[in-house]
Amino acid sequence: MSLKAINLKYELEYGQNRIEVDSYGAKVLGLYLGGDHNILFYDENDISHSGIPLCFPGFGPLKEGKFQNAGKDYEMNQHGFVRNSVFDLIARGDNFLNFQLESNFYTKEKFPFNFLFQVSYTLSEKELIIDLWIKNQSRQVMPLAPGIHPYFAVKEPNGLSFTSLAKNANNNLLNYEVVEASTVLTPSEQSYHIKGAPDLHLIDHTLQETMIYRKGESNLKMTADPNIFNRMVIWRKSEDSKYVCIEPAYEQNGLNENPIAILPGKAFETRVVIALA
Repeated sequence: MSLKAINLKYELEYGQNRIEVDSYGAKVLGLYLGGDHNILFYDENDISHSGIPLCFPGFGPLKEGKFQNAGKDYEMNQHGFVRNSVFDLIARGDNFLNFQLESNFYTKEKFPFNFLFQVSYTLSEKELIIDLWIKNQSRQVMPLAPGIHPYFAVKEPNGLSFTSLAKNANNNLLNYEVVEASTVLTPSEQSYHIKGAPDLHLIDHTLQETMIYRKGESNLKMTADPNIFNRMVIWRKSEDSKYVCIEPAYEQNGLNENPIAILPGKAFETRVVIALA
């Protein structure tokens, strides 16, 4: 095991696996499972479209860019503010790094709650375990609509498919209109082939384990609780992008309209796992 901290960037090695994490957003920039190849897309000139951004307190854009609470409106950008916040490294071990963000003046201008947000990254034999833990330290119920936004690297943009039980989706390119998933994705046996440049929020994905098939590269498996992440979002900027985003997420504008409620003094926790298949 080795750990280095350079300009608030941390590197952790465990066996044949390695991660690189930036304290800015507690964002994984590099994930190497079983070798030297980064399974994540990373471009230092396009850092916002790289690695694994964390989306808190809400996923996606809010209507009119505002979070509504107790009769007041708060300006909030797409995917919340965590990805633009600096975390502290609070614990580390042979195979894990644990980061924390505590509410502060900046966060309260957008989200008027006291909270602790912790994310732990753990490497095991063939996987990265992402544990999210969020405690409500306010006296009122705190809303939540989380998501994670992994950019998976691909060599063959037209050689991508994934497993899903979804039949319907919100198409974000058509003002979130409900469409049949097969009108945007090409169905095959127990999976969908990704074509074009979709921005699709699968409504009834429902799988705990999602297989991701990348032509000419290792296959991946992502595990996430569909009861918490009630959408699986499929997105890429263009049909020839060297990445695909397959994102466990809560519904768009869910922070305003249908949030997960965290009671005062209570904590929310969930786990997402990315593994070699």
